[in-house]
Amino acid sequence: MQSESQKIFQEIQADPDNESFTKQGIKPLYYASSSARINIIPKFQE
Repeated sequence: MQSESQKIFQEIQADPDNESFTKQGIKPLYYASSSARINIIPKFQE
Protein backbone atom coordinates (compact mmCIF):
# COMPACT_ATOMS: atom_id res chain seq x y z
CA MET A 1 0.00 0.00 0.00
CA GLN A 2 1.27 3.47 -0.87
CA SER A 3 1.68 6.27 1.61
CA GLU A 4 -0.07 9.58 1.00
CA SER A 5 3.27 11.22 0.18
CA GLN A 6 3.97 8.55 -2.46
CA LYS A 7 0.54 9.15 -4.00
CA ILE A 8 1.14 12.90 -4.09
CA PHE A 9 4.57 12.38 -5.67
CA GLN A 10 3.04 10.23 -8.42
CA GLU A 11 0.27 12.76 -9.05
CA ILE A 12 2.82 15.56 -9.38
CA GLN A 13 4.90 13.43 -11.74
CA ALA A 14 1.83 12.54 -13.85
CA ASP A 15 0.70 16.17 -14.19
CA PRO A 16 0.76 17.32 -17.85
CA ASP A 17 2.83 20.39 -16.85
CA ASN A 18 5.63 18.00 -15.81
CA GLU A 19 5.45 15.77 -18.90
CA SER A 20 8.62 17.06 -20.55
CA PHE A 21 10.60 16.59 -17.32
CA THR A 22 9.16 13.12 -16.69
CA LYS A 23 10.13 12.03 -20.23
CA GLN A 24 13.70 13.13 -19.48
CA GLY A 25 13.72 11.05 -16.29
CA ILE A 26 13.68 14.16 -14.07
CA LYS A 27 11.65 13.51 -10.95
CA PRO A 28 9.79 16.23 -9.02
CA LEU A 29 11.85 17.78 -6.23
CA TYR A 30 10.07 18.27 -2.97
CA TYR A 31 10.48 17.47 0.69
CA ALA A 32 7.79 16.78 3.25
CA SER A 33 8.45 15.57 6.76
CA SER A 34 6.10 13.04 8.29
CA SER A 35 4.50 15.81 10.38
CA ALA A 36 4.06 18.27 7.50
CA ARG A 37 0.68 19.58 6.40
CA ILE A 38 0.31 19.64 2.65
CA ASN A 39 -1.93 22.24 1.05
CA ILE A 40 -2.74 21.79 -2.62
CA ILE A 41 -3.48 25.08 -4.35
CA PRO A 42 -5.11 24.66 -7.77
CA LYS A 43 -3.82 26.73 -10.66
CA PHE A 44 -6.69 28.54 -12.37
CA GLN A 45 -6.53 29.69 -15.97
CA GLU A 46 -8.35 32.87 -16.95
